Amino acid sequence: MSRDEIEGWVREETDSLDALGNTTAATGKGFAVGSAVLTSLALMTAFATASGIEVVNLLDPEVLSGILIGALCPFIFAALTMLSVGKAAESIMWNCRDQLNKKWQNPDYEMDSQECVAIATGASLREMVAPGTIAVFTPVAFGLMLGTSGLMGLLAGSISSGFLLAVTMANAGGAWDNAKKYVESRGLKKTDQHKAVVVGDTVGDPFKDTSGPALNILIKLMSVVSLLFAPLFPAEPWDPKTWPIALIIIGAVFVFLFIFLKFFNSGDNEARESIKEVSEQRHAAQAKEEAEVEMKTIANEHDSILDDAGQLYCVDIDT
Repeated sequence: MSRDEIEGWVREETDSLDALGNTTAATGKGFAVGSAVLTSLALMTAFATASGIEVVNLLDPEVLSGILIGALCPFIFAALTMLSVGKAAESIMWNCRDQLNKKWQNPDYEMDSQECVAIATGASLREMVAPGTIAVFTPVAFGLMLGTSGLMGLLAGSISSGFLLAVTMANAGGAWDNAKKYVESRGLKKTDQHKAVVVGDTVGDPFKDTSGPALNILIKLMSVVSLLFAPLFPAEPWDPKTWPIALIIIGAVFVFLFIFLKFFNSGDNEARESIKEVSEQRHAAQAKEEAEVEMKTIANEHDSILDDAGQLYCVDIDT
């Protein structure tokens, strides 16, 4: 339904319910990430038992390296998922522009919303290839390279930073969304304040709905993979039998991701340039039509004023 079809109080009530829902969702996501952390800690303990680890020395170089690399993983994962949301939204935008252009060129053309649904569905699967590859192969590669102690440090770093980052994203995303609703409820649309909170909400939605919840999967998946491949990891770092395999895995992952992102995950720039050109023509034509309508309105008002003045003049002469 459009805004003209409902009363103003309905919009106010639903906005307040949506704001309350954002706060409730942030609280629920906090419990969810807490559950994920406890699960990951249990899996990490199981990995330590399976690997025969009793004590981990934080001063060991491989443990410190693992902690730093593990703390970095959630940020890379979150950045990739944020970019994925932007790419999917941009693809839908170009499709909508294309359909509007076709409708403008051919009034009998029927626009199909299923195309946008197909784009969102395909992007949701395609865009998770890179983050999923990193989540699965990172513990395998660094476990073969740094050994079981280094992998314990990697898991500890990923769990600690992933937990804090997920909570931050859930709360910050909900706060940005509610900030936009607060500004709109005060009648401040089309102001600098509204522009700022719209930008915040644009970032906040993937924060609280995509990247934040996805971190729960990341920390659990890395722990599960580590436990699954525990028998393959050496007890000492830089084992001559395993670290060359780790380098091969890292190189293969980089080559795969480069090829995938370069050739299978990019938009058609030529088609987009054509859509952009037609869109500019459509906007120019619409602006011209609006200007003509405005000129006709002004001319009609001018004629009406002249008619009224003429009638008053005739009445004055008659009197």
